[in-house]
Amino acid sequence: MWAELVLFIVLFFCTNIYLALPTMFLVGICATGRATIGFVYFVEFLPEDKKSYYGTLVNVIEGLTLIAVSLILAYATKSTAPFLIYAITCHLVVNIVSLFVPESPSFLAGKKRYAEARKVLDQISTFNGYGPYTSKFKAELPYMAPSPVSPNTEVVELTGSLKEFLSVRTYLINLIVMIGVWVVSSFDYYMISFELKYI
Repeated sequence: MWAELVLFIVLFFCTNIYLALPTMFLVGICATGRATIGFVYFVEFLPEDKKSYYGTLVNVIEGLTLIAVSLILAYATKSTAPFLIYAITCHLVVNIVSLFVPESPSFLAGKKRYAEARKVLDQISTFNGYGPYTSKFKAELPYMAPSPVSPNTEVVELTGSLKEFLSVRTYLINLIVMIGVWVVSSFDYYMISFELKYI
């Protein structure tokens, strides 16, 4: 996110098209990581029953913002300076705030770091006015009923290496499918916004 902030500042002061184009390319690379990681991180802090609602709402707002900016640039002004100032301000605020946001409790629990996850949940619970968090995670309970669904024997718990991840056929297929869907949807999404300027 800091890299994207620096790139936006470069774009704001840039007057050379040969510097602007590679800078915009790098902004695009940074935006992919920022948007994906930011969205996943945001959703992890939501209750289960609210994830699909707020996740959809965020994506709708993102799409409407793109349409609004395209229409403003097409009919109101050709200057991108106000949008860059807004982007720089938002990035600065988010970067500073992110220094104080705790690690995702879902991630910590998934790594079996239950004490740290409970500490984060305690901070969230206290901040929201519910008092200290005292519950235990399901995996910490002494007995868990067996799952009615027979598990896929190929899918195992990973320790984190990319080689290990790619060695499991199910994960590899899922990764290839998700990359394909991501490429197609991103192309469609940005192609539509590119064509909007001709409306």
